[in-house]
Amino acid sequence: MEQLTWSPLLLETGIVTESNQNRTQEIPADNSGAQTTAASPFANQSFLLMMVLFLLVLYFFMIRPQSKKQKETQRMLASLEKGDRVMTSSGIFGVVDTVKETSFILKLNDNVKVEFAKYAVTQVLEKKNPAPQPEPRKSIFSGFRKKKAETEVQTEKSGTVSRDIEK
Repeated sequence: MEQLTWSPLLLETGIVTESNQNRTQEIPADNSGAQTTAASPFANQSFLLMMVLFLLVLYFFMIRPQSKKQKETQRMLASLEKGDRVMTSSGIFGVVDTVKETSFILKLNDNVKVEFAKYAVTQVLEKKNPAPQPEPRKSIFSGFRKKKAETEVQTEKSGTVSRDIEK
């Protein structure tokens, strides 16, 4: 076994104090006494998998909803028209009188008009000319329900009402 003594350089830098100078440390020459732990071959892969899962969760719970909300707000601001009733971020309610490129004039009553930046609108309460709503998606069974409802209406008009009771 080799013996290791403290070098004068370690004493000068202050890493080793003089009380430790007389002590020696025995280091085994061969590594037979050292315990080596072999790393799992899947350790790096599991770390990468956890990072990918973390990023996916971050995307679906934070980034994606925020971008959807931002796009919805941009659509709302782009669709502002004269006559729309809106609420601003400061809580002022009014009717849009004039729409400019980056601002709009809000009519609070007959004599008061105030100019606001477009991004100050937080909510459109009423649209003057509401856009037509898209027709809801139909399911496979929507035609069946309609026929059944029409049959009940026809039987009620004729005076005879027949309903099946399921047990």
